[in-house]
Amino acid sequence: MNRYELANVISQKIQISGYDADRFLRATLNTIIEIVTSKQPVELDGFGTFSMRPQAPRSGTVPATGQPIQIPARWAASFKIDKAFKNLVEAVPIDTEAPTTSNFVAPNITSRNDKPYTFTLEYDDSDTGISAGTIGRDETKPENFDIQVSGPNAYSQKARAITTKSTPNKKGKIVTYAVGAPGGIWDASANGTYEIFLLEGQISDAHGNAIPTGRLGSFLVDIPV
Repeated sequence: MNRYELANVISQKIQISGYDADRFLRATLNTIIEIVTSKQPVELDGFGTFSMRPQAPRSGTVPATGQPIQIPARWAASFKIDKAFKNLVEAVPIDTEAPTTSNFVAPNITSRNDKPYTFTLEYDDSDTGISAGTIGRDETKPENFDIQVSGPNAYSQKARAITTKSTPNKKGKIVTYAVGAPGGIWDASANGTYEIFLLEGQISDAHGNAIPTGRLGSFLVDIPV
């Protein structure tokens, strides 16, 4: 929920215009920022405490290169949740439903080419959302692949996740996978039906509920001799 959506909820709850609710919300947030950055905490009973905390100089590394750097002293924003709020959060029921798959798209191959074959599907979860870290995890390890593709002449390959993007509600993931051609080229010798299966326990939501293994669909290779 963004600020405008929150203002809309406030306007409905206290029956004021959306414009007035947004003005009120902006004034509240800006006031909290002004007070906190003047080095005073803002304590909201039943919600929590906003404050700044000092951080001493320390050593670190550049994530991209691993090069050591010195991080200077600085201030950091802090929020400590109130016990009453914390208790309400912890009382929310845990998600126990497994995510689902949808919008599977696997086009047929009808012309000779040497490019990897790609297909796309969507992983959906209406509660905690798909855990992005479970998609295409460290594919140097065979046990981490998400999908198996099987076909004629004992063809069997694990598909690599090549692109991932979020669904509009930010809870699902749209993933494109790729597999190579038998012998490095799609031609008439590769003709036949190829089945695509999701492997057991590979894709899960943020609470660890995994999608069961199962057939996702198939594609046909039908290239003239």
